[in-house]
Amino acid sequence: MLSFPRPSHPANTLLNSTVLVVYLNWVNPAVYEVQRAFVTPLTLGISTLGVLYQLILTLDAYRIKNHIQIFVQCAANVCLAISSVMQYKELKDSAAKLIPNRDRHQNHLVKVDWPFWDKVSPGLMVCTIQTCICSAVLCGLAPGLYREFSWALYQHVSPDRKIQNKYFVYQVSYGNPSIVRGCLYLPNKTPPS
Repeated sequence: MLSFPRPSHPANTLLNSTVLVVYLNWVNPAVYEVQRAFVTPLTLGISTLGVLYQLILTLDAYRIKNHIQIFVQCAANVCLAISSVMQYKELKDSAAKLIPNRDRHQNHLVKVDWPFWDKVSPGLMVCTIQTCICSAVLCGLAPGLYREFSWALYQHVSPDRKIQNKYFVYQVSYGNPSIVRGCLYLPNKTPPS
């Protein structure tokens, strides 16, 4: 029996939290006068929430043996890996642009003598590599998990094709309702008159 791979949630969440604490120690209180100061906390927060969402998807897919959710999980993992690669570059740019800036009293926005990027860069690189590796492993294990979950479905539902098709529709609609709602919601893009 294949086991469902766990996303890299504990290590990524811990590393993102550590980077956020280091960032908050690096900046001075006046940094929030600049919009760029919100990039690091928001980016790390979104990344952590994405990893926690992956954990929930993993537990739910394993609990109900939803073979469609496996592929949703693969897509979400690939998106999270792409996001973590972009996160590294965005945080580096943000940190570099905060260093020369000053507040209205001509005080530095950050502790200039403290090498922030040198301290957090390895941790962010580990997060990126770990997320990409976990995404590749999950995509590699997805066909085996699909076969295993299909066999569990066959054992519990029945070999009748009509019942399997009904169960398939149920899994699509239940498997990830936020994706179904997102596909059905089309914002009105008409230009204002």
